[in-house]
Amino acid sequence: MKFLPWKRGYADTEKNGKYVGTFPYVKNQEREALFLYSQPLFLERVRLFSRNGTPKDQNWNGKSVCVPLGYDTTYMASFSSKYSIILELELKKDGTYKKILVRYGLK
Repeated sequence: MKFLPWKRGYADTEKNGKYVGTFPYVKNQEREALFLYSQPLFLERVRLFSRNGTPKDQNWNGKSVCVPLGYDTTYMASFSSKYSIILELELKKDGTYKKILVRYGLK
């Protein structure tokens, strides 16, 4: 088993044929056309987090949610559509969190 950044692991399996399998990736139509999927190894729940002190009944209308580039967002489609949420895509995982810190003056 080898641990790689998400994007590189995907590319080395899909485009370069370097590996015969990879995980974890959310199943979607695009990926189903490229890969065979096993039964789930685990089930994951998607969670949003916000700044400490934000009310649990936060009004999400028009708010931005940072998502690392390459992550499948179909699981968020109904939620983001319902609340007119803006999905902001980042090139690197750490960039997502840095953007949040800067926006709220925490860094």
